[in-house]
Amino acid sequence: MQEQGSSALQPNYASAEKDVTPLPNAVFGDLPTEILIDIFTHMDWKDILNCRKVSKRLSQISTAQSLWMFTFQRLSTELLAPPILERPLHAYTAKELEQIIFRRISSELAFAVNQAPRTQPFDCPKVSFMRDDNFRLLQGGRWLLVTSPHPDMLPGCVYVFDLDKPFPQDLHYIIDTGDRTPKTRWLIAADIDKDAPSLTFNVCLVPGSTIRSFSRDPAGPEFDSDIHPNTYMHDASVNIHVYRLTLNGCGSDAILEAHKLRTIYAGLQLFTGDNLILCGHYLVRYIYDARYTKRRIEVCNWFLSNSSYSKSYINSTGLKRPSFTLIRDGRLLIINENRISLYELSMHPGKIVANAMLQPYWYREGARNFDRSSRISKAYPDLRTNTTRVAVALSDRIYGMLIPNDTSDPWFGQLCASDLVASPTIYLGINKTFDQRQRERKTTTFIWPCDKDEQDGSLLIPTAERLLVYPDKLPCSFGPPLLDEHSNRVFFAGSYIWYIIDYAFN
Repeated sequence: MQEQGSSALQPNYASAEKDVTPLPNAVFGDLPTEILIDIFTHMDWKDILNCRKVSKRLSQISTAQSLWMFTFQRLSTELLAPPILERPLHAYTAKELEQIIFRRISSELAFAVNQAPRTQPFDCPKVSFMRDDNFRLLQGGRWLLVTSPHPDMLPGCVYVFDLDKPFPQDLHYIIDTGDRTPKTRWLIAADIDKDAPSLTFNVCLVPGSTIRSFSRDPAGPEFDSDIHPNTYMHDASVNIHVYRLTLNGCGSDAILEAHKLRTIYAGLQLFTGDNLILCGHYLVRYIYDARYTKRRIEVCNWFLSNSSYSKSYINSTGLKRPSFTLIRDGRLLIINENRISLYELSMHPGKIVANAMLQPYWYREGARNFDRSSRISKAYPDLRTNTTRVAVALSDRIYGMLIPNDTSDPWFGQLCASDLVASPTIYLGINKTFDQRQRERKTTTFIWPCDKDEQDGSLLIPTAERLLVYPDKLPCSFGPPLLDEHSNRVFFAGSYIWYIIDYAFN
């Protein structure tokens, strides 16, 4: 009796299966368009593509502009370096947004699995004495700015190249400061203007050292700065030039146009400038005198400065050049000797106090870990955690920092170990490194711990170190390559040839 009662309570799965009639395949496709689009917005991009194979109507739904606008916005929160748009989001068609999204995702995956990217060499003007600070690859990876004392390039001018167009290209300068001082190395910094309605860049130009080719004696009046490029004293009046570059047109017909914002008179400068960084309204540069006895980092709010140069500064200790990066909300991260420090720039009245020495609100001693190979990546805001992420390379380790938007202490932890960190030609990104030397191309990818459970599986980049060896020897680069993380396009320059490396076209 007990067994019969217990069996009576058991569900009859066999009879239930007989009563179920299969739903027609067209039921899902017959849902209203608004509901289908809403369902698609919760799908991964791979599932959206697979739905195109189910029926003609689902294929049509998958091409809705609102769907790809939502997918782009979601991708922009998942990726720290989302694609850069040349015009407002609503001005793109669904097909254009689809291509932009897939190109960005494919470039990230190609870099992660170390696929051989498309490498495009092209001839360039003979610029055997150029340095890496003569080049700036603007965000998005399309526009390259070059300053050079080359005979075919006018002093005090900035030349622009469109890397989406074939080479050779005619020399075309977009900025003319009017300063024709011969053989002057111009330092250039650029940053995207987040407040502009369309693609806009702010560009800052500061004269650095002057090239000389005579004596090898540092104490002599005609010191050879080609051999010792960092010890020549710039003893003239210095003007800081600020320009705004706006995009006119779209697609292959787009051009950059320059408009001068202001010239800031910095006075008589008995220093040589180096390491110029622009982010938001702040300009930071590292300066030192000829004897290397006075070294400091100067901070200026170029947006508030009109004709006067109001600055704050941070003294630099030791003989090693410090590494630093600006955070968009007005903070500065510096590695100097055995310390890594965070400074708040906007905490002072008037944003910048003239000739005030800034003090860090957070620092960490590093002892032996902070050597001359230490470097800092660009800072990227993380919309999901309301923090800013920065990667820091110290010795043979790569660390990550999650910096809160207030002045509370940041998170500092190890991301990966890599023997590539000590290379002087390495580019450190927020989740990758790139190093190109002659026949070898070395890359490293690493993932942040907070991404392991949040990021889409297809974008989850494993921690790995990879090496590609090429049969042909590539020219030596002037310095670290320029890698645009919004497009995974790499640019590096040799004496007689330049290279563009695209991971997005595989």
